[in-house]
Order: sequence, then C-alpha cells, then structure tokens
Amino acid sequence: MNTAHKIKQLRKNKQMTQNDLAKALQISPTAVSAWERGANYPMMDKLTIMAKLFQVPISYFFDDDTLTHAEEIKQIPIVSSLPLYALEQLHKHALDYVPVKISPNTAISFAFYVADDAMEPIIPKNALVLADLQQHIHHNALVVWQKDGFGLVVRRIKFIENKIILVAEQTNYDPVIIKEADKHHIVGLAVSFTKKL
Repeated sequence: MNTAHKIKQLRKNKQMTQNDLAKALQISPTAVSAWERGANYPMMDKLTIMAKLFQVPISYFFDDDTLTHAEEIKQIPIVSSLPLYALEQLHKHALDYVPVKISPNTAISFAFYVADDAMEPIIPKNALVLADLQQHIHHNALVVWQKDGFGLVVRRIKFIENKIILVAEQTNYDPVIIKEADKHHIVGLAVSFTKKL
C-alpha cells in the first residue's frame, strides 16, 4: 500500500473527512485530496502530526515504496556538508549517490546521514534524510541546518516574535536562535528519510 492509500485509510478509520484532517494539520482540504490521489506528497512535519494523530509510527508512511507513483529514478548526491558558497554545485561535493524514485511533484536535491539523535523519534540517528534546497520555509517545518563544525542536522524551525529559533525533539538539545546574518546556514527542508538503503 502506498502513502496515498495509507493516509486515506487512516483518515477513514478515524471517521474523519478530508476537511477534518485539513483542519487538524492547518492546511487546505485540497492538499489532503492531492495526497490521497498521489498527486502530491506531504512534507515531513505534516507526516509527523499525522503519525501522532493516527497513533502510528512515522515509519509506517515509509516502510513500503512510498513513492510508487514516481515516474523517474534520480541519483541524489549524498553529502556530509554543503559549502555555503557552492550550493548549486552539490554534485562536486557528493560522497556517493543514492537512487531515489521521484514523482514530478517532489523536489529532492541532496541527501545526508543524520549524526545526532536530536529529532528522535521522528528522524532516528543514522537515518538517510532526503532534502530539498528551498527558499520558502514555514513555521514548524523540519529544516536542514548547516551547523558550524558539525555538518548538516535537522531541526524544527519556529518563527516567534521576529526571531528564528531551531528546536530539537529531544529536550537535552538547547534551542538555537538564528541571527539574521546566519540565515544562510538554513539550507533547505527535510522531505523524507529512510532507515534502509
């Protein structure tokens, strides 16, 4: 069963309409409809909320080939860090490549291994995160942050009172306030992850 069918089945099992689910996720009903048709794929932060809402592990959405509606297999570069002056040259910094089925509506630019447990249980340590270089980042999104001296990490972004704050799921990691001059260290969005290659 692919992700589209899983979302629809979970929603129906909970006796929710598409509007009900959209309200719970703070999105439009058309987005839920697109997910259930397989025309689009939910971002990681929405999958996290749905996993809690439907009381399933987040891996439930990834155990099968979640991109079975994909039309092409793309070689995604695996990187350990991204030189901020050369984001457009990802392939020059690739340690390796991972084949990923990509749907026309899914953008994945690079992949990296998570070295910390800060986002567990959402994203386990050593997971391979698939990410996109995106300019438009919204509140509560799971972002990829170029942490000085530590490579790439995933954190949840919060916009609070004109501040940008990056937080981990694990409380033993301190929140980080990003200064305007350091916004370029937020390099993209976590699209999905896998525990297996």
